[in-house]
Parts: sequence; C-alpha cells; structure tokens
Amino acid sequence: MSCEAARLRIGGEPGVSDEALRAHIAGCPSCGQLQREMQELDARIHRALHTQLPAADNVVALPAAAGALVRRPQWQRMALAATVLVAVLGAVVTFAIRPTPSLAAALAAHVAHEPTSWDERPRVDPRDLEAVLRRSDLHLSPDGASRVTYAMSCWFRGSFVAHLVVHTEEGPVTIMPLPGISVAGEEAFTEGDYSGVIVPVSHGSIAVIRRGSQPPADRTRQLLSALALDVG
Repeated sequence: MSCEAARLRIGGEPGVSDEALRAHIAGCPSCGQLQREMQELDARIHRALHTQLPAADNVVALPAAAGALVRRPQWQRMALAATVLVAVLGAVVTFAIRPTPSLAAALAAHVAHEPTSWDERPRVDPRDLEAVLRRSDLHLSPDGASRVTYAMSCWFRGSFVAHLVVHTEEGPVTIMPLPGISVAGEEAFTEGDYSGVIVPVSHGSIAVIRRGSQPPADRTRQLLSALALDVG
C-alpha cells in the first residue's frame, strides 16, 4: 500500500484498519502519526456530539413567591450547547493549525516514503505515464517520456501531483511539478539523505530531487528542458 492510498483510507475511516494498512503503518511513521491524530480528532468530536443535554422540561426546586417549581433557565441549556460546539470547533482548529513542515522537508519526506521509486526498472508503460500526466495537466517530450522509469499520481499538500523518476547519466532523479505552490526564486536544499532544487514556473514550481548531499542545481534547467516541462 502506498502512502497516498493509506492517507486516503485514514482520512475516510480513521478508526478502521486492515492488514494492508497495518503493514504500511508499521514501516511508515508519518502515516502512523496521521492515523493517531485522526483517531484522536474523531474521538473528541464523537464525545462532544454525544454529550447529553438536559431535557427542556427539567426543573429545579428554587424558592418562588408561590412556592412553585421554577424551570431551569433557558440560558443554562444554551450555555451547555455552546460548550459542546466550542469543544468540536476546538478539535477541528487544533488539527487544522498544527505546524506543517517546510516545502523542502515535505518533499524529502515524500520521496523517502517511496524508496522503491529509485530502483532500476524498464521505462513506464506509456499508457500509465499518460494517465499520470493527464491528471496533472502535464506533457513530456517523446525523448523525456522514454526516460521515465517511475510515474505515480501522489497526494501532496492538498492536491494530486505527478511523481516522476527519470534516469540520467548521473543516476535517478525525481521530478515533482507542484502546481499552485510558488517560490520566490530557485531554491536549493538538503534534507536528510536527499538534496534538490525547487524551480519557479508560471503555474507554480517544479522540484528536482536526488539522493545524496549535492543538489542537482547545475543541470536542473537542462533536464527540465529536455523533458519539455515549462520552466519559466
């Protein structure tokens, strides 16, 4: 199971797990953390929504001029309902504003979760590659397409993006076009076992990543041009 499939499953049913998902989480700390957070959020919302409100006809014995029972003030019931709403909103906001990693760190973490993408293998079936490119509204030159050995449509920062691996004379290079994610200028980075360059383009940016500590900055634009990707 890929990280993409695992995260979609966790987001849809946080409390449900099967053998494939458990096996993936056993080797993927990031997806395991996501499952724990989603389960905690789900439990908090469940508890808040199932808090018993007092019945509208509840009464309390309070002194009254005629010695009668006085109904529980309406504001008390409204306050309790508001408390439940605040609990739900607090859970949602806590999840929404949790710190997110930098773009470079997120890219490195993503490729780390797909270690077999770097393996030597035959070129991707043209039909599979076309499906991935179509989903991201991308096009490659025929020569570029012939060099792609891995192609996957991955969920990354709120949308599906193409995750491609191209084999070059210097070894495999991962390319991830990031529509809607802009950078001020060309940014080189090193994160853990990976290094890369994020290049601004008209529709967002493109990340070029490889294993090792030396960013592929010197040949990034040549590589992207050979693939016929718009590099601005």
